[in-house]
Amino acid sequence: MVDSEADSVSGSDEEIASQATETLLRVINKLQQGRRIPRDFGAGPPMTLLEAEMCLLISRHDGIAGSELSDMLSVTRAAMSQTISKLKKKGFVRDAPDSVNYKRKTLHVTPLGKRAAEVAEAYARTMTSELFDIPREELIANLRFITKLETFHDRANKAWGLTDQPGH
Repeated sequence: MVDSEADSVSGSDEEIASQATETLLRVINKLQQGRRIPRDFGAGPPMTLLEAEMCLLISRHDGIAGSELSDMLSVTRAAMSQTISKLKKKGFVRDAPDSVNYKRKTLHVTPLGKRAAEVAEAYARTMTSELFDIPREELIANLRFITKLETFHDRANKAWGLTDQPGH
């Protein structure tokens, strides 16, 4: 559904809410697929958008530990460890011992990882300009909706017994 179609929606509130839910689930599936399919972004070897986004986070938080990244993203430490291993294998990031705590490894992007981060940054800039160049009240309403969606998802996972503590 494009903007003009959304503006001409009719039906009961329940029908519109049902259509919104169906559309949201479709968009979530497209996002998941789009972030996990390796592509040639012209910034080195084929990579997924998810890998590029991880490089962007690491470049923004140079010297961050994998455990801190897992907490930040609400994913398990095991999942983060796998992602970091893939990034290191592809040459996007490197780790180094922390200068204070020798047991702790810090993460840093390589020049190749910096180019990958630029891909994610360009994607985020485009998304921001195309989706969020709207009046402030709409922007706040969108943020409220996204926050409610995250809270709903957290509650649903808890109700389904998915109590793995991300980051632990």
